[in-house]
Amino acid sequence: MKKYRAILLDLDGCVYQGDKLISGAREALQKFKEKNIKILFITNNSSMTAEGYSRKLKNFNIEAGPEEILTSGEATSLFILQDSGRSKILPITEKGFKEYCKRMKHTVLSINEWRKADFVVVGLDRRFNYLKL
Repeated sequence: MKKYRAILLDLDGCVYQGDKLISGAREALQKFKEKNIKILFITNNSSMTAEGYSRKLKNFNIEAGPEEILTSGEATSLFILQDSGRSKILPITEKGFKEYCKRMKHTVLSINEWRKADFVVVGLDRRFNYLKL
């Protein structure tokens, strides 16, 4: 059997579903750790930062530091920085993506400043409305 050194594992739907731990997930993660298989948790949900997801996992008794978690918000903010430098971003997202933009020194615009935007980034936004559209 081939030995794997690392695994990329989606969070919502693989480790938990909403606020419920998926049956067997904690045990599977423990087996990976016992075999020295590194785990990078990934998520396409940009509503929280890696620190927020680390706390959520801790609530399930799963230890994972922020450096072991990659969110779509962090990846998107980093991509824009590497591709275009510090930019003016209009986020139609929740606070996780906005926090990464601030950390990477992007300018986070309000909805009223939309004309100044270099980029409009759309992610999960449970407060989406016609004004934002």
